[in-house]
Order: sequence, then structure tokens, then C-alpha cells
Amino acid sequence: MTMIMAGLHRTYVNLLANSNPQLQQEHSAISLWLGDKLDRRLKKPSKVYFGLNMGWYWPSIDQDLLDKDYVNAQLKTKEMLAGIESLINSDGSIKERTTRGDRALWYHMSGLSEIMISMEYARALNVNIPSSLETKLHKAVDLFLNGLDDHLYLDTWASNRHHATYDGTQDWSDNW
Repeated sequence: MTMIMAGLHRTYVNLLANSNPQLQQEHSAISLWLGDKLDRRLKKPSKVYFGLNMGWYWPSIDQDLLDKDYVNAQLKTKEMLAGIESLINSDGSIKERTTRGDRALWYHMSGLSEIMISMEYARALNVNIPSSLETKLHKAVDLFLNGLDDHLYLDTWASNRHHATYDGTQDWSDNW
């Protein structure tokens, strides 16, 4: 819920707060309700991990952008990319994601999503993406596609059961 509220707050401040001047009374009420320092009360990123928007990096970078602190946003993005690279193994598996038992395919896919969105932050901020990270990402995508085609392909990793159960099948719906 915190991440949703923070995202709504940033969206409102960046895109809507100065729109429709005839709605000043409504804008005042929204600003009072949201508070002007909501994002500043969020947890600060200290370690890159999957979940919670790459360990709170995204909301922190978003706040830097809102504050027009582009240098700090770039530094955090570089730090985030380095952390992500350390979480992707040379075979394309993703630390503590591809090994999630019956949900390994889903966790691997959600990890890919966070990686790609983080790389989009880098592109938007003109931060160089290391070619070694691109190479690892391609291997991770290949692993996902192979696992999607044949769920048994994931057995090598899924059977580790990291924080999970494993009965030899992937809990995956093709209509996702």
C-alpha cells in the first residue's frame, strides 16, 4: 500500500497538481490529504533486491527527479544496476527467483520485469548500461522462454525450493 500511495503522490505532484486551475479548492484538499513530504517518509534504499521496487530504489530515484536532483538520481541508478548484475547468475538464473519451486517461472518473470524497468531508468537518465548486464539479461530471457516452452526445463533451478514448495510442476497459467 505504501508503494501505491507513494506512486500516486508522485504522479499527482508531477502531472496533475498544476492542471485545471479552476479546481484550486480540490487541489488544496488533495495536497492537504497527501501531505507535501510523503515520499520523504519512505524507506531509503540501502541494498538492491527484487521486490519493493528494487529495494526502494525506484521511489527514491523518482523523488530525486521530482526534486530535480539528477546527479543523485544517476548515482542511485548506477548503484542499482551494479546490484542487479550481481543478482543475475552467469547461466541467466536470477538469485532467489528462479529457484522458487512451483512458482519459479513466475518469480523469474517478475524479476525480468524489475530488471528491464530498472534499465529503462538508466536509459532515461543517460546512465551507461554495462554490456555484461545486457549479456546476462539476454541469458535470463532465454531461460524464461525455454521454461515457458517446457516447464520441466526449470527443474534444475526450481527443485532448490528457495522459500517454496516443489512438486515438479510450475504454477503458471498461459493466460497471464
